[in-house]
Amino acid sequence: MKKKTDSIPTSNFGPLINIRHFPSRGDGETELFEIISRVRDVSNLGEVWKGKAEIELGGYVNDEVDVLKVEDVKAGYYFTQYFRVTTTRLLDKVERVSVKV
Repeated sequence: MKKKTDSIPTSNFGPLINIRHFPSRGDGETELFEIISRVRDVSNLGEVWKGKAEIELGGYVNDEVDVLKVEDVKAGYYFTQYFRVTTTRLLDKVERVSVKV
């Protein structure tokens, strides 16, 4: 990184999305997958450094990242960020009943 700067290129990189998995504990029990969004109420940046950057995208068996085409790389940033999550919002869920085979 070349120099200190006061900000990152965007103040909000979008929502924090997570997958939570609650496995079944046995035959006939329900296994649960939830997609949640975490809501931030406090967010602070530490030191922010800016410099040159390169990007390389590569896919994996189930990824489609390789179809994305990078048009231009403006810069690279290195920073620490603190945020506090106060609540979560359920976006979707899938339930499956465990069956012994």
